[in-house]
Amino acid sequence: MNIIETRAIKNNKKENSTIKNIPLFSIEKTKYSLEDLDFKNIIFQSSAAVEYFKELSILKDKKVFAMGGGTKETLAKKGISCIYPKSGGSEELLKIIKENLMAKETLIVKGKGGLSILKTELTKLGLKPFEITNYERRKFESYENLVNYFKDVDAIIFSSKLSAEIYFEELHKGDKIKFFGISKRINNYVKSLGHSIVFVDYFSSDLEERIKKLI
Repeated sequence: MNIIETRAIKNNKKENSTIKNIPLFSIEKTKYSLEDLDFKNIIFQSSAAVEYFKELSILKDKKVFAMGGGTKETLAKKGISCIYPKSGGSEELLKIIKENLMAKETLIVKGKGGLSILKTELTKLGLKPFEITNYERRKFESYENLVNYFKDVDAIIFSSKLSAEIYFEELHKGDKIKFFGISKRINNYVKSLGHSIVFVDYFSSDLEERIKKLI
């Protein structure tokens, strides 16, 4: 059985799994500055946002939020606890933020071109959100070297909307492939293309077994 997941940041927990990690884009750090930014809350929109945030030591007296399970796992590896929605996504995170904010000043850490829904909604609530971008995602120049990986694939787990976009633009050919997505945003995009997709908790302990039962 050939199962592929597309995370650009590898999940070490799945190294011994039969699920293959085939990233569809690279992640590059970008310059940013926290100068003159006074904040009490911080929101990480992705695992990469955590990986490329240099000032983790200043988070001891901050309230930390994560977009979903993957970002929470990355923070945990660095010894940082956070508040996060188990189902992931901006809408669910906003519900939690409304219940847990301790001050108006909030820093949002994300990638270049990432969603600004949180900033918009927090501003509507009368808060003072600031955004910094500390990485960018880059498509590969060519996907020819990845074609064989997807030739006989049984199932694909999309970890981001971008990975789904790239797959359907560059690699999709089969019609018997089972698709899985880790967020509503990803799943809605795949459905808009006319394909079926199933939501899956990527960080569940029995992910592989669940997927095999659904294929």
